[in-house]
Amino acid sequence: MSKEKINYCEVLTKMSFTIQNQKLRVFSKLDIESKLKIFESQKKIFHKLKSHHTDVNNSVLTYSSFVLAIDEILSKIEKVNYRAIEYRSKNLKLNLKREKLLENWAIVKTLKNDEKYSFREISKYFEKYHRFEVSYSKIYQLWNEIENKKGKSNEQ
Repeated sequence: MSKEKINYCEVLTKMSFTIQNQKLRVFSKLDIESKLKIFESQKKIFHKLKSHHTDVNNSVLTYSSFVLAIDEILSKIEKVNYRAIEYRSKNLKLNLKREKLLENWAIVKTLKNDEKYSFREISKYFEKYHRFEVSYSKIYQLWNEIENKKGKSNEQ
């Protein structure tokens, strides 16, 4: 965005660019009902802004009204609901790490079985060569979950 558009957005929203980005990140973590409420509110705010700022580009007004709508709805959400959203996003991050680890499970098996790496060394390997931070305990838990189940099913 050009400097002029950024300034317009900051003036219209009365928020810095950093705070606007924070609001957008929170939006991505909301449930669908809250997102729809934001879009309903955004439409009303857009028309208010449009009537007061006829000289401003529609895309700037749309973006600004969207950020303002997010702020408005977030102010109405109870603290408990907001904490639930934060908790859900934390679990989502853990699930993403799990999925990425599962995608690279062949590497984990090779390092553990063939190269005799410890779980700590595997964790450091992923950090160094794949730029992926995962705790050794997470790798260990997944190892027990996957590899020990295979061993038990083979015994039966």
